[in-house]
Amino acid sequence: MSLASGVSALATRIAQEINSVRTALAGKATDSAVVHLTGNETVAGTKTFSAAPVIPVGTLGTHPVRRDDSRLSDARTPTAHKSSHATGGSDALAPSDIGAQPVDVDLTTIAGLSPTNGSVLKRVSGAWAGAALVAADVTDLGTAATKDVGTTSTTVAAGNRGVPSGGTGGQLLAKTSATDYALGWVDPPSAGGGGSSPLSVAGVVPSGSVTPSIVHNLGTTDVTVWVREVATGIWTPVANETLDVNTVRLTFSTAPTSGQYRYIIATGGSYSADQPRGVIARARRNTGNITMAANTTYPIVGLSAPLLAGRMYRFRSQAGFYADNGPTIADVFLRYTTDGSTPSAASAAFEHTSAVLPAGVRVSTAITDDFYVPPANQTVGLVLFATIIGSTGAAWGATSDAWPARITVEDVGLPVSVGGTNY
Repeated sequence: MSLASGVSALATRIAQEINSVRTALAGKATDSAVVHLTGNETVAGTKTFSAAPVIPVGTLGTHPVRRDDSRLSDARTPTAHKSSHATGGSDALAPSDIGAQPVDVDLTTIAGLSPTNGSVLKRVSGAWAGAALVAADVTDLGTAATKDVGTTSTTVAAGNRGVPSGGTGGQLLAKTSATDYALGWVDPPSAGGGGSSPLSVAGVVPSGSVTPSIVHNLGTTDVTVWVREVATGIWTPVANETLDVNTVRLTFSTAPTSGQYRYIIATGGSYSADQPRGVIARARRNTGNITMAANTTYPIVGLSAPLLAGRMYRFRSQAGFYADNGPTIADVFLRYTTDGSTPSAASAAFEHTSAVLPAGVRVSTAITDDFYVPPANQTVGLVLFATIIGSTGAAWGATSDAWPARITVEDVGLPVSVGGTNY
């Protein structure tokens, strides 16, 4: 190959390479028009990312905010903004937004009142107004009326008068004449006897002591005391003494339990000490018949009762018996003790009687009945004992209303001396 042809071929080759470079460079961006990995650059236009970019936490006001930036936490202190919710604010709240009563004519009127000490709110002619307490509206027997409290003057309209002023502690409100609304303060009636209506007090006897004291405040030593056992309803004779014009002391054989007794203390009236107090204790057999072996003593029924010295009491017993092999007798004893203990078959006999029991299994009644005056305050115990002689039989029980065994203790008043004529 000649030199000329070699030069021409080289030139052609160089031209081809240059064209290849130009073609390659033609698809490349200008360096100043692309974003570089380092260096400060300004990027214009909207940039859309196909994936979320990862950026560091910003530190300046012009830095973008990351999702986990602490400044986006709910725990931060909010900026004060109440003025925007106030009336006239950009985001004002209505009363209903916070459950408040909507402003209306009534509330506006009430808010505009100027009350003074002691004033009350009342409705007058369809509107709210303030008023002094003495002109408050009240209801009297279902009819609305304006009452002037404390006024009894006859110059006030009838029906508008109240409690009179004045008076002293302990006085009572009473009619002073037959005139309507004529009221005044009077002293209570004095405590006293002489046949006047009695004044009395009642209550529960204190427990825990055999000698409880009771303050009655009746202002006199002329008082009468009654004591009733709550469980049985029986009026119980209890020794009592007057300590002063306002106090009495009771005496029991056993200290009362809580609520066991109630008392009435009265002054005046016509009661006197010699009047009987009636039945103070009673017992009635409330179970079935007692089957009795021959010649064997059986307790039938019993009770206990407190007695007062200087009073007269009636002890009465009754029981029905029959024998399987009559005729024979039922030997009957009412035995007693005075120390509060339960009598036995060996205790002293208050009274002794017998009942004839005929053949044919027929019931006969045995009755004891006599009086007793205790020499001192005591608790008597009574038990009815019986023996059927020479035959088996029975003492009648609660299966019969005619012959159930029973005992009663009756206070008949002050003792009556034994008299009469022997023939």
